[in-house]
Amino acid sequence: MANDVPTGDRAVFAFFEMVALAFAFEGVAAVLNGKPWSVMAGSWVACVIFFTVGLKWSLLKKRLGISLASKLKRIITNPLYSLVAGAVAGIFLYVGLMSIVGPVAAVWPVAAPNPPVARPEGGRLAASPGPYERIFPSKNLCTVIMEDPNGLPVSGAQVLLVSANGTHGPVEITDSTGMAYLPKPTSDSVDLYCAHSDFAAYYKNRCSTAATLRIRLRREAGVGSLLRAGIGYVDLPGLDGAWDPRTYPSGYTNAGEHYAYVQNLSVNGHVESLVPFKPGREVILEDSKGHRIDLALIAANAECFLMEYRKH
Repeated sequence: MANDVPTGDRAVFAFFEMVALAFAFEGVAAVLNGKPWSVMAGSWVACVIFFTVGLKWSLLKKRLGISLASKLKRIITNPLYSLVAGAVAGIFLYVGLMSIVGPVAAVWPVAAPNPPVARPEGGRLAASPGPYERIFPSKNLCTVIMEDPNGLPVSGAQVLLVSANGTHGPVEITDSTGMAYLPKPTSDSVDLYCAHSDFAAYYKNRCSTAATLRIRLRREAGVGSLLRAGIGYVDLPGLDGAWDPRTYPSGYTNAGEHYAYVQNLSVNGHVESLVPFKPGREVILEDSKGHRIDLALIAANAECFLMEYRKH
């Protein structure tokens, strides 16, 4: 049994290959989790270096000199050092493996899949990408990664891409890994709308869809957001009423301005059926039960609206 334990040059080789494998896992995890390319490239370069050193150790130790090679060999083959190094490499391997298993399991479930997430009204539903496309997204898809202030994934967030001419794609919902995949519009420069009931609205003007978009949402007590793509009333959280924002079309004297149809709500203390809805100007909405929210328009284009609210 003792013959199965690597010794001498075999122990040095095993050590370098174990470290190379840890960096290989880290590189694959970086790809699946959308980390910067520098992290991916650095991990794979380190993997190749350690792998090559292990393979060429017999040649390298001659070039290093007998004294230096012997010292390095004694350190690596020392039982205590080997135990510590093995534990550290094992931790790297475990973390890397879990980083790989998480995203793969999220997009390639082996058990019965969870029921589909309800889509917001007014959004067109695109065909969900298959497991391969989710791991290696197509050039026709824009990947958006949503994170909270601590860098943790945010699921259930609404994401929408709006072109300069007002046309839009489907409203997509981030999955358990905080990722959403949206069809790329013909124009590379689009407006990005992001909303979630537990976070403030996120708006980015003229962003590029050429690379993965990583978004960090802002959390504030009592503040949430929602978006609407298309025409129709939207239910406002905590209110027994509805809100239908619109944009005046061309031909009107106030073309391009925004307004809203109101259903069973008072606006700023008055009952109105149609009210102006301007960016940067909050409106106080109250229902018949006395529940109120402050609603603000963050961004709008044609029939796409990104709104933020504060509960009282």
